[in-house]
Amino acid sequence: MDYNSIGRIIKEIDSNQEIWRFNKDITKMYTDYILTMPENNTKTTRRYIPINKEDIKEEIIYSNGDIFTKITTKEGMTDIFTEDNIISKVVYKNNERLNQKDLTSLTTTQPSGLKRTTTYDIKYVDNIENVTLSKTQTIKTNNKAIVVKKMIMKMLQIQ
Repeated sequence: MDYNSIGRIIKEIDSNQEIWRFNKDITKMYTDYILTMPENNTKTTRRYIPINKEDIKEEIIYSNGDIFTKITTKEGMTDIFTEDNIISKVVYKNNERLNQKDLTSLTTTQPSGLKRTTTYDIKYVDNIENVTLSKTQTIKTNNKAIVVKKMIMKMLQIQ
């Protein structure tokens, strides 16, 4: 393995004696992370530098010209992915109970305009001491629902 002056890996030789190269190129508009694979194919991850707290854009550029784009809204609750003219929009909501983002919907739009929308809803049932007894997740794809209920804790019965 070869490292640059700040300790970042710049070259790796794998068990097949094939060389992998890692480069980083910083400009005023974006930072490129460039991976050169043994067959000389490249994969560049381009992270645009947000100006004035705007949406965050990232592209993965392949040596064959294909580009995968990801845009995350400035509040971090929506991601939009684009590849081969297929657009996927992922929406989250803040789950204060678990201090994390929960998936609420995924919409995929084909180049023809055909859409598939999947929504996710989670409901919790607590006892009077705020202990979670069950979690019910409803998943709907194009308005067809699947309900999954999971018991978290069973109450002990005193006889």
